[in-house]
Amino acid sequence: MLNKNKNDRIDLQRALNQRAYVNSMNAYRQPRTSRFAQEKARTRGLSWPKLIMVLVIVLSGYFIWTQPKATAHAVLGVAKHLTGADARAAAQKAAAAQAAKAAEDQANLQFSGQVNAILTSNPGIAFSISIVTPVTGPHHYGSSGPLLAGSTTKVLTAAAYMHNVEIGQARLNQKIDGRTAQSLLRAMIVNSDDTAWSDINYYLSYDDIQNYAKSIGLNSYDWGPNAIASDDIASLLRQLYNGSLLNPADRSLLLSWLKQANYRDFIVPAVPREDVIYHKVGLYDDNVNDAAIITRGHQWLVLVIFTDGHGAENWLNRARLMQQITRYALNDYLPAASSSE
Repeated sequence: MLNKNKNDRIDLQRALNQRAYVNSMNAYRQPRTSRFAQEKARTRGLSWPKLIMVLVIVLSGYFIWTQPKATAHAVLGVAKHLTGADARAAAQKAAAAQAAKAAEDQANLQFSGQVNAILTSNPGIAFSISIVTPVTGPHHYGSSGPLLAGSTTKVLTAAAYMHNVEIGQARLNQKIDGRTAQSLLRAMIVNSDDTAWSDINYYLSYDDIQNYAKSIGLNSYDWGPNAIASDDIASLLRQLYNGSLLNPADRSLLLSWLKQANYRDFIVPAVPREDVIYHKVGLYDDNVNDAAIITRGHQWLVLVIFTDGHGAENWLNRARLMQQITRYALNDYLPAASSSE
């Protein structure tokens, strides 16, 4: 009996010693966490709205990269399965973009028919017509090659000089033939002063202007005959208006001169008074051209109409046709415009 009690005490002591050893080892052992708990910890900071936004961004990026034409449709499809303000905003944005594109397609179709009818009815006049709006790229009608530009390229000379000012190679207040460069530029744009134009051109050099034109994508410009495609003049005006050509101060200054520019007998009479027009006319031999930016609030379009009458002149008829084209453009692309036939 004594031996049995002694053995029981020994077994009990062994058990206590083993438990103490195990407890001491647990004090140094790293706690084990399940994979699910680890993932949960990593995502604990993401709320459902954040997860929804991540899903929309990832899916939108995928569709934009792989299928640009299906982007709006894909975003709408994702939004249908989401809830909350983010989903509604995504759906509204996609629907607005789709509606704007549909309206633009309809405007393009309508304007194309109207302009082509004018071109067909006036075979003695060579037209080169370019139109640009914020939603779509440029659309062209008529002759595609360069035509004699007249004074429309005075805008290019002005932009080239202002670019040189911005890179520190010229100043607006410096004297050129006894006048400040700024006064020459203003006279060149507002009054279409050819002497001022010549002074600025010679100061810059024609090679400098040609190189500047190429640097901003106007590859059709040729300073020798002073010829350029209407698409390139439209591109110049678009870059000026959207702020990618000059800094804000120089952009505003050049636009203020274009707003006052003379020879207002062609596109200008077709533009309602509540709209704003910035334009430059170019007249040379029987080439009659007008290049304009027309704005209404936040809406705008660029319209360039080059014509060559091949010696038949009749500028009054061309003014009438240019105004008709302008009315079509305003009615089709800026439908709130009021215009009279």
